[in-house]
Amino acid sequence: RAQAEVRHDLTPTFELSPDDRSIQRQMKAASSVSLHVRRGDYVTNAGNLAWHGVCGLDYYHRALGLIKERVNQPHLFVFSDDMLWVKDNLGGLIADLPCTYVDHNNEQHAVNDLILMASCQHHIIANSSFSWWGAWLNPDLDKIVIRPSTWLQQLPHMSESVCPKSWMAL
Repeated sequence: RAQAEVRHDLTPTFELSPDDRSIQRQMKAASSVSLHVRRGDYVTNAGNLAWHGVCGLDYYHRALGLIKERVNQPHLFVFSDDMLWVKDNLGGLIADLPCTYVDHNNEQHAVNDLILMASCQHHIIANSSFSWWGAWLNPDLDKIVIRPSTWLQQLPHMSESVCPKSWMAL
């Protein structure tokens, strides 16, 4: 009950933009998978990089392999604070899947990306609270959520307590 209340309390009451509503309709019509890549200050700030770490290409390669095994005809919806890096570095890994890059919302409209992530059926998340909430706000008990096995580089022993047990660690 408490989880349902938190989800309800965090559900925005405003209407999404026409672009976001269109993407949300695509998500509902497909075997949608949100894929979130967090870079930003994780890679530009040495202290943040040392504390958090960053998910590498190997993580995304293995996560995509699991999604391809477990989800029939997955359609990726990609979110990132560094979409150019994603396209340059992950493009080859996702070239064989339908893919929508969700890159039209700016920082002032990041909550829309969160709503869209939560609208996907399944999730590949980064070690980021933003993608954590995107996956958690999806109430589907049958969702697949793939997460990095190390959440905080400096506190790897805490990784198991950060995410729900049903989420798959890689």
